[in-house]
Amino acid sequence: MTGSLWADQGWQTDLTFLADRDAVDDRHDDGPQLELETRFVYGLKTSRRFEAAGRGWTDLSFGLSRERYPDAENNDRLYLDAEILGIAPLDHPFWTQLRLGAQARHATGPDGEVYSRMRLSGALRFAPAQRQTVQLRARIGYREQNDLKTFRGYDQREYLFDVMHLWGSEDWSRRVTTTLYAERRDAEAARFSYDELGLRFSYRQRLDPDTDLVAKTALFTRDYNAGGRYDERFHGSFGIETALTERLNMEAYVGYETNDSTNGRKSYHGSLLGMMFMIPLN
Repeated sequence: MTGSLWADQGWQTDLTFLADRDAVDDRHDDGPQLELETRFVYGLKTSRRFEAAGRGWTDLSFGLSRERYPDAENNDRLYLDAEILGIAPLDHPFWTQLRLGAQARHATGPDGEVYSRMRLSGALRFAPAQRQTVQLRARIGYREQNDLKTFRGYDQREYLFDVMHLWGSEDWSRRVTTTLYAERRDAEAARFSYDELGLRFSYRQRLDPDTDLVAKTALFTRDYNAGGRYDERFHGSFGIETALTERLNMEAYVGYETNDSTNGRKSYHGSLLGMMFMIPLN
């Protein structure tokens, strides 16, 4: 689901179980190969909304999650996450809302610390027509890699800009979201630096108060600074999000993903299948 409802007061805590397939570097005798591998994720997230007496609100959340790849154990991770997002309405003839956010993540793997990452973002929203929202967002970030435990040169500065358009039907039973983005990852080593252009599209249809059908597509091109590598990736999926009971939400989807790369070891394609259960604990 997109997230459980905020508790009327205090903190809301959710327990999540996920099984799906994800693209990771799998170790082989002749070197790493990018492949779709089975992934299991289980985690705990606690969050709270702080109202600001009609002047907006602030969402605060903390998470702990474990990610396991049975056939590619070198990619196993334990994540610690923290996020804060402030939303303020604007008294302006054009701009309607300001959003400021910060995210922090610390990842450890089988051999110890892997990386730490911090991201800061700012976004402005306006409404070009009834039931439509457009958002302009800029995000900067920095990822510090543990060179001694992983590999050198992967410390990255991140720069992202995206434009999001949201349309909803009169009763909001149908929603369409389109996002166009450009991202720059500037790493210490040129082979890890790249420019990326992408497009994401999602269609959501409400079947009843507890169930949505969701279709998603995403594609991007990624041009690396060194080594002549150029990737084109496509992802498509179709699924359902539903509340099975008052205490149990479920997502399930099927899909397909392909990555065409000038580096043969980074090309792959395959079917996708995923299922997630989320249990509110309070």
